[in-house]
Amino acid sequence: MRYFDNFPEGKICAVCGTGKNGKTFLVPIDGTESGGNVEATPIHADCIGEFIMPLLRYNRQVGIFYFWEHEGVKLNEPFNLEGR
Repeated sequence: MRYFDNFPEGKICAVCGTGKNGKTFLVPIDGTESGGNVEATPIHADCIGEFIMPLLRYNRQVGIFYFWEHEGVKLNEPFNLEGR
């Protein structure tokens, strides 16, 4: 994932639905790979934090980060962004 200081003009964040300026990640889009390139969608860093961070855990003994299921979020199913 690539990180940028500014949100691209004319684009909308897939999580919050706005184009406000701020730190941004370009998240690769499944099925768009071609010749070492991939299409991506911009998502605000704050939105990723709000959306992903509650699921992220760290196992100190093994030294890995992982996601865990809770509050009805199933990691083997697509996230539902409707109504956000």
